[in-house]
Amino acid sequence: TENSNGLNMNTAKNKNIYKRVYFIPQILIILLSFFISFNLSPLISDYVFLGLKLCAVSIIGSVFPFLILTDLIVSFSHFERIKPLRLLFEKLFKINGYALSAFLSGVLCGFPIGVKVSSDLYYRGTVSKDEFERLICFSNNTGPAFIVSGIGVSMLGNLKTGVVLYFSMLISAILVGVLTGIGKEKSNLDIYPENPDFDFVSSIKNASLNTLNICAFITFFSVISGICAFLIKNTAVYLF
Repeated sequence: TENSNGLNMNTAKNKNIYKRVYFIPQILIILLSFFISFNLSPLISDYVFLGLKLCAVSIIGSVFPFLILTDLIVSFSHFERIKPLRLLFEKLFKINGYALSAFLSGVLCGFPIGVKVSSDLYYRGTVSKDEFERLICFSNNTGPAFIVSGIGVSMLGNLKTGVVLYFSMLISAILVGVLTGIGKEKSNLDIYPENPDFDFVSSIKNASLNTLNICAFITFFSVISGICAFLIKNTAVYLF
């Protein structure tokens, strides 16, 4: 008993030491971020404005309508009913074929819809915990509205570049799904997911939320790129 108590005390001490070691860099990062924000506030304001301007001029107009359309397609279509498509999904990813809707939602609508649908399937008992953990690895993708319309057309001015970027992401997602499924077996759960009702209002709400998420990321990285360009005097740093 004394030995076990001693081991427990040593373990607790080691955990405290680890916490202190990891706590110091966190404090330094917070202080550095505060210092940069305080001293470069005019620069940050400028790049926030540039990021928001890009969103207002190029991103929202090209992304928002497409997000509504894709959300309507996913909510109204039941791809898992197509048996050959469901069986192909099971063979590739070793996941219950009823999870096909989560993958297609992530591919068509983009984040975070794929993860949300995956989570819903898990809590309904349609997929197992292992399948859920693997599913979110390749269902949390960027939709074509952002890559093709937002980046390719609006930012780079080239539709083909956006298409190439999108299919590169799609291929990488499929590879991740295949690799994480090696040595796995699909579950035998036979709980069919509830069919969502056709809801145009919900599609608009989902599209609005996703558009705000995209604009938030663009604005954030606009600020990061501006700070990097200011601190690192190098033309390799991308500027908006």
